[in-house]
Amino acid sequence: MASNMYVICEGGGFYIVDPSVTPDRVPEGVLADDACLKAILITHCHYDHIAAVEEWLRRWPEAPVFLSRKDRPFLNDPDANCSSFISGDRIYSIGTVDFDKVKELPESFTISLIETPGHTPGSVSFLVRDRNSGEKALLSGDFLFRGSIGRTDFPGGSYEQMMDSLERIMDLPDDLPVLPGHGPDSTIGFEKRSNPYFIY
Repeated sequence: MASNMYVICEGGGFYIVDPSVTPDRVPEGVLADDACLKAILITHCHYDHIAAVEEWLRRWPEAPVFLSRKDRPFLNDPDANCSSFISGDRIYSIGTVDFDKVKELPESFTISLIETPGHTPGSVSFLVRDRNSGEKALLSGDFLFRGSIGRTDFPGGSYEQMMDSLERIMDLPDDLPVLPGHGPDSTIGFEKRSNPYFIY
């Protein structure tokens, strides 16, 4: 299944969430020619979500990479990052930054971190809010999909943690858009009503 990569533009800069494809595959017109990559945000450390991180860093070497410390060991473990059975063993020699620095970066929007382990020990979701319009969206990675949840049978996965994570987002507003790591978007309300895994 193809992975979703998200680009958040801000003035002359932009942020990448889950760099699964290389810069040359971003549709024309999305990024200005002189745009600067301000940061890379990773929801979890599986190959299909970090495959192109080194290509982005080669072009913008100063961009910080935000990744949960609980998933950092996956960078050097092809079985844990799932590259061993997707494309061949991959080890990523990149520096990462703690998530508590994320909120210091954006100017026109805010990023709130929600820890949503279960798919991996360090899986996180990003609640993004536009400061001007107030519009929000939850970038859920492989934690929550439209009508389903992420698998918990990969290394470090936990069904119990996944259920706790679902309970953690119960108070989010029903009209909040959910932008997942795979497949179509959804809303919190739709998932509460129709997702068989959701805790009521």
